Amino acid sequence: MNKSGAIEKFSNYLKSYNIKVLKDLDLGTVRFTMEYLGFEKSPGKTIESCIWWYDEAAEVRVYFNEIGAKFCKEHPQNYNELYRFLNFINARIWVQGSDFSGGSLYKSSNLYNPRIYMSEDGCYDITMTFTLPYDFYEVAPLESEDFITATLPDLLNRLSPTIFSVILGKWSAEEAISFLKHQGFTG
Repeated sequence: MNKSGAIEKFSNYLKSYNIKVLKDLDLGTVRFTMEYLGFEKSPGKTIESCIWWYDEAAEVRVYFNEIGAKFCKEHPQNYNELYRFLNFINARIWVQGSDFSGGSLYKSSNLYNPRIYMSEDGCYDITMTFTLPYDFYEVAPLESEDFITATLPDLLNRLSPTIFSVILGKWSAEEAISFLKHQGFTG
């Protein structure tokens, strides 16, 4: 699959699930921006994502909205604890894609290995990022699409209380790590 085929396929997926998308150019690269509503544990109850469609692969970012970024920007004194906590998530939480239908469409699996971090571009986004190679997208299209629009937003929503408890100084990284372990987030 090439770039144009991937863009067309993903556009059809979004249309079939009534997911609104803003399409624009970012420094000459086609970019899709989506917003997902109803994430009760996340600031503003929304999660956002962007996809940059490069020649050989797409870059995918799923992140908290501007309210979450505002919390990060306003609490730099808690960055060390936040970085330690995000490092733990990167090292110990393995994201499994799901069809959210009990496996009736496809089996749960570890297709992608996104990294979570706070962006360094002055936006202060807590984001999960991964690369989507077009040849792999062609092999596992629905799994890839659901991973972007459902699995990662759901994971960020479930992690949100711990992430923002750390950034707001309510919990230490150690307390947040302990909580995730107790909740069964790690293997």
